[in-house]
Amino acid sequence: MTKKKIQYLIGGRNNKSDIFEPFSELSLEFLNELSLNIFKHKHSKKYKDLIALAFWCRKKNISKIKNNFSDKQFRLGLGIIFHLTPSNVPIAFMYSFIFGLLSGNSNIVRVSKPNLEQVKLLFSIIKKIFKMRKFDKLYQNNSFIYYDKDTNISEYYSSFVDGRVVWGSDKTINDFK
Repeated sequence: MTKKKIQYLIGGRNNKSDIFEPFSELSLEFLNELSLNIFKHKHSKKYKDLIALAFWCRKKNISKIKNNFSDKQFRLGLGIIFHLTPSNVPIAFMYSFIFGLLSGNSNIVRVSKPNLEQVKLLFSIIKKIFKMRKFDKLYQNNSFIYYDKDTNISEYYSSFVDGRVVWGSDKTINDFK
């Protein structure tokens, strides 16, 4: 495996294994900022999937999810999660990332199609948010990457992470077992 095949799109290159409480204040602030910035961006309205994402990750909705989750037990994330997301839904990778984040984990997310216009727009928004000092820890602990399907690279990431989220066919999932 050569690291030249891996394109780092956003986030830290050396993911730390910081573990957070599920629904940490930092994660909630990030998602609220993401929602607000998507709604504010003049080109977002062209992409229904981005508007749906902004609506879904707004503070009121995430608070509702948090309240449904809350069982008053102390929990922590697992560590670093490697996400292999589908290519047939342009921003499905973002929902996988959000669930990893809300679960208290650091995340490495493989993006299947980073050159789609709405993905590039979303990344420009996320980059802007990651530049805010208060989100530095999230920047350091999360990354979005791209590489052509390559078993060696996937095995490399799988070798040091604490968990994986694999979206795909039964064949894809069985390849990772």
